[in-house]
Amino acid sequence: MDFSTISFSGFSVIEWSLVSALLFFFLTQLFFSFFLYRKPYAHGQKNSHPDEEGIEWPGVSVIISSRDNSENLAKNLPAILEQDYPRFEVIVVNRGSTLETDLLLQSLEQKYEHLYHTYVPAEAERVNEKKLALMLGIKAAKNDILLFTEAYCKPCSDQWIKAFAREFIKGNDIVLGYCKLHIKKKCAMRHFILFDNLIYSLKYLSMALRHKPFMGNGRNMAYRKQLFYKANGFSSVLNMNDGEDDLFVNRVATSDNTGVVVSPQSMTESDTITSFADWKMFKSRYIYGRHFYKGG
Repeated sequence: MDFSTISFSGFSVIEWSLVSALLFFFLTQLFFSFFLYRKPYAHGQKNSHPDEEGIEWPGVSVIISSRDNSENLAKNLPAILEQDYPRFEVIVVNRGSTLETDLLLQSLEQKYEHLYHTYVPAEAERVNEKKLALMLGIKAAKNDILLFTEAYCKPCSDQWIKAFAREFIKGNDIVLGYCKLHIKKKCAMRHFILFDNLIYSLKYLSMALRHKPFMGNGRNMAYRKQLFYKANGFSSVLNMNDGEDDLFVNRVATSDNTGVVVSPQSMTESDTITSFADWKMFKSRYIYGRHFYKGG
């Protein structure tokens, strides 16, 4: 077909109406997306140079659930343990621990006195194993502020904990952050995966900034220990394989108890996705979980 010969002058009124309607909906969506998704950027610019003078920093407990992840822990834990923050501890909860992981953590504990590790008993139910691991970490935490990430993630700066703590000083009970992906160029659909992660993150962060939070991501988020116990822990999501991050936040977040951090210092980075199949596996759990969201 020669598209150069197509003329719009012969369109009927109905056809013009359809074209106009499609154009209207496209522009409306574009307008909505611009004003919705620009909020994290504007928020990050506004809070990029906070004043630290006179701040009394609260204690923070970083909690990591890990399954056979000695290589990632060796690579990422130092960046967490060496944060520029006066009062924090790091708790690693092992699930299906290997001897290699145990030896690594014992070695790191000799160097870092604020590192503590425990494990999920071998006889524990596998369906809720990760929730149990997080519950053990939360129970062991000495501080009210609980900051969560994964063994395969590392902070993008040594100001990571401070960035989250500032939002709790403001009175928030939940703080949501962004995790960017580092994917090797040889990975199929690399640009698509990066774009999807960006849009997916912009949506839940933007909605939280509009006081309509509906989910969080366990690779970079925090909440108060007292909020966890007030909500009876993970009782509302125990019947699901996942949901310890997105669905839990969906149940406890309100219009006035949730903050957002999007400065470069507050981000974490993950390089665990090395193929399109990896991305599909990660994506599937959130696609399934969102059917149970309240709002969003």
